[in-house]
Amino acid sequence: MEPHFSVASNAFVQVYANLQDDSISRPYLLDIAFEKEKFHLKLRAQARLWSSLRKTIVYLFLDASHVESLVVSDEVAPPDIANTLIKQGRCTTTSEITCLQILLKQHGTILAPRATLQKKPAIREDMKALMRLSRCKTFKIYIPSDSIDKEKLSGLCNALASSSVRPAPDVVKTLYEGRGSNIVTDVDDLWTLAPVEGPPSYDAATAAGASAHGSSGHSDTEPSRGPRAPGKRQMSPEPRQTPTKRHALMQKVAPVAWEAVIAAQAAQLAMLNEQVTAQAVQMAAYNTQLAALREEMQHSRRPLMVDAGSQTEPAVPVSEHHSSPAIPVAQQHSSPALFPNSASQASTIENSIEDRLIMLEDGLIDEQRIRRSLNEKIDNNDERIKRTLDVECSGLEHAVTELESRVEDIENDFKEDLRQELSLELQTKLEEFIEFRLEDVEEVVKHDVRMAMENASYNFKMDLGWVE
Repeated sequence: MEPHFSVASNAFVQVYANLQDDSISRPYLLDIAFEKEKFHLKLRAQARLWSSLRKTIVYLFLDASHVESLVVSDEVAPPDIANTLIKQGRCTTTSEITCLQILLKQHGTILAPRATLQKKPAIREDMKALMRLSRCKTFKIYIPSDSIDKEKLSGLCNALASSSVRPAPDVVKTLYEGRGSNIVTDVDDLWTLAPVEGPPSYDAATAAGASAHGSSGHSDTEPSRGPRAPGKRQMSPEPRQTPTKRHALMQKVAPVAWEAVIAAQAAQLAMLNEQVTAQAVQMAAYNTQLAALREEMQHSRRPLMVDAGSQTEPAVPVSEHHSSPAIPVAQQHSSPALFPNSASQASTIENSIEDRLIMLEDGLIDEQRIRRSLNEKIDNNDERIKRTLDVECSGLEHAVTELESRVEDIENDFKEDLRQELSLELQTKLEEFIEFRLEDVEEVVKHDVRMAMENASYNFKMDLGWVE
C-alpha cells in the first residue's frame, strides 16, 4: 500500500440522496484523501461571510468513523445529473461518469468558520441541503471518471471493507489556516456565531491528505474551480451577483466604531468645559475677595496711631476765662484708654492680611496649574481624536478602494460570463442554421443533378432519333 495518495482533489461532483419525502441533488467540490491508513472525505459548499464580500467554505467532513462502506456502482447517472455535468464541460457522455455509493454508520460532521455567514435565501437553501445530506444513511456521488484514480479508489474501497482504515481527526485542525472551526448541528447556528476580524482562509497544500498529483491547492475563502474543458467556459455553481445583490451586500457592512469614539470624546470635552467654567467663576470670586482685602489694608494703614510712650505729651493751654483752677496735663490724660497700643493691633492686622494674601496667591497658582492641566488634557484629547479619525478614515478609504476593486472584478466576471454564454448560444444557432441551409443546398443539388441527367438522357435519345 502506498504511504500517501489522493483519490480525488477539487473535483466537481453531483451528489444525490433519496429521502422519504424528498430528494437532494446538489453540486459540490469533492476531496478524498488516504494517508497512512487514514481516510477522510470532504464535500465543500460555498457561502459568504456577513462582515465582507469574500467567499468561504462550509464542509461536510467524513472519515473512517462515519463511513461504513464506499462502493463503485455501475448505475447510470440520471439524465438531469448527466446533463448538468455535460453542460459544465466535465464530460461528454454518460459513460464518462462514475457513481460512488457511500453508506454511513453515523451522521457526518458539518464544519464552518468561526464567523457569521450571510443569511441569503440561496445560501440558506444550500446549507439546509448540506445539513440534510449529513444525516442521510446513504447517498451517491456522481463524478467525472477523469477526476478520480480508479486504481487507488479500489484500494480504498477494499480497505474500508476490511475495516483497516482509521479516522483522521487531525485534518480538522488544519482547516481555515489552523484558526479552528465550529461543528454545526443546526443551520441557525451559522447566522448567530460571533463575527471575526477578517475572513479565514485555507491552504490545502499544508493540510494532511492534500493531492500529490497535480493539485495546486485551494483556499477556504476562495476555492478554485478545477480544470476547464477545452473550448468551453466553466460556470460556477453558485448564483451570480447581480447589481442589486451587490448593493445589498455593501449595505450590510458593519457600523464604523469611530462614531462612538467621537461621541465619547465630545461628552468628555463638554465635562472639561464645565469644569473650566466653574474654575473661572471661582477665580473671579477670589479676585473680588483679594480686591476687598487690599482696600481694607489700605484703610487700616491710613490712621496710623502714635506710640504714647515715645511721644512727648503736649501741654494743653488753659483758657483764661476758665473759672476752675489749672489742672496739669498729666492729670487730665492719665487714663491709658485714651492712647491705646495701636502699633501692635496694626501689626496683627497686617499679618492677617498677608496670610490671606498668601493663601489667595497659592489658590490662584493652583487654579492656574489646574487650568493648564485641563488645557493640556483638552489638547491631548483633540490630538487623540484626530489620530483616531485619521486611522479610521484611512481604513475606510482602503475598504472603499477594496470594495470598488471587488465590484469591478464581479462586473468583469459577469460581463465575461454573459459574453461567453451569448457566444455559445450564437455559435449553436449558427451551426443549426448552417445545417439547415446545407440540407436545403443538398436537396437543390440533388434536384439539379436529376434534372441534368434527365435532360442529358432526352438529348441523347433525340440525337439517336435524328441519326435514324
